[in-house]
Amino acid sequence: MGLCLSVGFFFSAHQVQAQDRTGMKTSVAVDLVGEFAGNPDSEAVDQFVPRSIDLMFYAPIDHLFDGTLSVAAHQEDGAALVELHESYVGSDKLIPGLKFRLGQFFLGIGRLNRFHQHEWPFISTPIVQSRFFDDEGLIDSGLEVSYLLPLPFYLDLTLGATNGFVYGHAHDAGEKPKAPTHYLHLLSFLEFDAIDFQPGLSMLNRNAADGSKMKLVGMDLTGKIRSGKVLRFLWQSEVWQRSFTPLDGKEEISTGAYAFPQYGFDSGAEFGIRFDYLTVNTKKDATGSKVGNSETAIVPTLGYRPSEFSTWRMAYRIEKIESDDTDTIDNQVLEFQATYILGAHPAHDF
Repeated sequence: MGLCLSVGFFFSAHQVQAQDRTGMKTSVAVDLVGEFAGNPDSEAVDQFVPRSIDLMFYAPIDHLFDGTLSVAAHQEDGAALVELHESYVGSDKLIPGLKFRLGQFFLGIGRLNRFHQHEWPFISTPIVQSRFFDDEGLIDSGLEVSYLLPLPFYLDLTLGATNGFVYGHAHDAGEKPKAPTHYLHLLSFLEFDAIDFQPGLSMLNRNAADGSKMKLVGMDLTGKIRSGKVLRFLWQSEVWQRSFTPLDGKEEISTGAYAFPQYGFDSGAEFGIRFDYLTVNTKKDATGSKVGNSETAIVPTLGYRPSEFSTWRMAYRIEKIESDDTDTIDNQVLEFQATYILGAHPAHDF
């Protein structure tokens, strides 16, 4: 019922757009995903379902401010849910080099967290993103300000502070934290012959209502080689370290990363391989001895993008969980994805 109402709301808004001159643009992004067991011990659900349907509206509010609204419908435990993803007002016209947004949004840190899931270059969520953030990304309400520093080279600084009542995906209001969640992202741009690189540095701090503390430090690197309209080569990677300290416990430090090189062909076909890694650096046994452990994944991915409005992908995910004190767990999954966009879609910087 909620999904039907959302789709009806979209088409009503589309009719209004056709009759006014406000410049409002609308889009629907549909993300269809299937996963099937690749080995007897696989955790795959053996289903092909709509993972999400994103409805987006964005337009100038007036000569100074812009507005964005994004609503997502998705399946959760067999039920269709409709949730607000983003709703914010912002501007890049008040002060040269400065832009801000106020409201609810995906926090502007790292690489993946700044994009909707249907815009990612692979199907499944990297292990480090899933453990440290959320499968869909970290969303909260607050204020985020970015400033292009007046330097002879490109350096963009983003600072943000959000409510911090919840962290990651939640269906309750949460509790007031000891301090708002606060973060920064420093972004640069480098050119080396045919390849362009965008390196970034992120930090996030959260002091939860229960007294626990979490700190994230990460680096992201994106590289692209374009030949006309063809993305000939893509490199995307992130490295994160998380420090988590409960109110009455010892600090736990974990480190995770992923790397995804991809080659693009003239036909629109793409082939890439994602490598995932995660370990708990401070894991110890009952005697206090360090316990070696890791979660790894290799995900070869074949894709086809006939245009910017549709994408088809197939991948095979091979995951392993290894620890000195437990048996190795193998999980192999065959993945499929089809995404398409109806209407306009905002462009990204890089």
